[in-house]
Amino acid sequence: MTTLAFDAPDSGVWEQDGAHSPRPATRFMQEVFGDGFVKGFQTGTACYGLMLDHLEPYFINGFLYHKAVIVGAPKNAKGPPPKFVFKLMCLLHPAIRRRLKTAATVLQEKPWRGHLQNWDTVLKPQATQNHLALQAKDIVALSATELADHIAECFENSKRMTFVHHIYTMSCAVPVGDFMACTQEWTGLPPSEIAQALRGSTPISSGVTDEYLAALQAIAGDDDAIRILAGPGQPDDILQQLRGLKNATGQRIKAYLDLVSHRVIGGYDISCITAIETPQVLVQALKWKYTADHEAKATELVARQTAKIRGAVPQPHRAMFDELLAEARLINRLRDERGYWSDLWASGLARRAMLEAGRRLMAQGKVQQAEHLLDATCTEVSALLTGGGKTPAPDALELQQRHQYRVSVSDSVVPPCLNGPAAPPPPAEWFPQNTRRVMRATGIFMAHLFAAGTEKSDAKTIRGISVSSGVYQGRARVIENMDDLNLIQKGEVLVTRSTSAAFNYVLPLVGAIITDRGGIMSHAAIVAREFGLPGVVGCKVACESIPDGAMVRVDADNAQVTILS
Repeated sequence: MTTLAFDAPDSGVWEQDGAHSPRPATRFMQEVFGDGFVKGFQTGTACYGLMLDHLEPYFINGFLYHKAVIVGAPKNAKGPPPKFVFKLMCLLHPAIRRRLKTAATVLQEKPWRGHLQNWDTVLKPQATQNHLALQAKDIVALSATELADHIAECFENSKRMTFVHHIYTMSCAVPVGDFMACTQEWTGLPPSEIAQALRGSTPISSGVTDEYLAALQAIAGDDDAIRILAGPGQPDDILQQLRGLKNATGQRIKAYLDLVSHRVIGGYDISCITAIETPQVLVQALKWKYTADHEAKATELVARQTAKIRGAVPQPHRAMFDELLAEARLINRLRDERGYWSDLWASGLARRAMLEAGRRLMAQGKVQQAEHLLDATCTEVSALLTGGGKTPAPDALELQQRHQYRVSVSDSVVPPCLNGPAAPPPPAEWFPQNTRRVMRATGIFMAHLFAAGTEKSDAKTIRGISVSSGVYQGRARVIENMDDLNLIQKGEVLVTRSTSAAFNYVLPLVGAIITDRGGIMSHAAIVAREFGLPGVVGCKVACESIPDGAMVRVDADNAQVTILS
């Protein structure tokens, strides 16, 4: 096998983003990602006066790397300048002065409130309407040229949704990071325990939408729906029968399935399967007994955990603790909602169209398998479908080789950092007094998003970061290929590289969750907390160390997993 070279594009420090993209990206996604990601990030950091302008993305052998671009810093700076130089720059550099002026007002003005309102009233409804319109197209009936145009439309939609996803990243980071940082300073409690106070503030992370609750409520009172769900039919047939019910139950189930079916699961790329491709998981979701009693118990548990944390806060700071917690809980749902309603859905719709094109091209002998077309660019797909355009069309062998590389290359060959490591950011005390909390909050949040566990694992014990509480023993289901999600059985322990917000579909089935990537603010951590599952993340070696089918004991209280057999 040819040794892969991982060469950075410049002398800056580039870090691989294993928390969001542990596997190579398709060429379609590589072209989608960069522009919207950078512009969205820049817009958000400017709103909060941060020294981080954006993360510059770059794909090396398909793996996503990023470099921190700092306001006022030389192009490839590897760390802050000496303290006295930094202080002078804060006083004299125009762009830095503008940022610091903004940062000084953030905690008083709370711009995230307006951002959340704009999300609820403008961006989310627009995204939903646009996605439903794309989804309503009968792509099977389209001509080759019309299908190529539709794929181009999906491509442009994905670019827009990447921007929408990242424009409010810092709106989530600052209030949550401020709550975490202040509470840890006051109490000395571990971050994983403090984060428990956020549980229940992001219903979407557990798959709970108004449409889902309406469907569950309708099913509970409909004997025909209960009979269909309990029947022996295949999952596809069961969903079709439920959709076909000629009453309010059928309408509510259809409304729910319309919203969830075409989102990708397990990542953000078009290479990830969609919910409708794992119909047995959707059937299990509709069997879930979501009751008021369940909700009351979860609320009571969060209240107890919060009271314990608050009790450790010195009396003079408790009013401020209450305020910070309220703001963090207010904004926390936006963290997962951004991806759920934007690029996760956009990628799923693009995947649907690409696979339709792949099936047609396979029938013409232009690709070996429909899935291989996922490794073509948007313009290459157009050339294959229409025979026109300036972009040369890859042949079937080339697409097969691209596909084989993407699904088989091991992430163990991927350096976590190039030209590094990067030096830590300037200490908060270097900044003007009225900006220090904002800078600290952002730093804490970003660290908890990407950080992996520091405790060393051994042959029998895997160590990581605790993101919830509890102990669970069960059989491990190691999922490295998202196509294998249909293998998950109820009560198993999910072991995977990382997750996205749309992974909530499979979590009602599992008893605990283990990931190799991400920290206590990662998507896996959020959904584990919302479901109340024992969770250990940032393990680094869980997928390679835990045999599929092995019995394991997940001890989230002590951030470790024991392989029992």
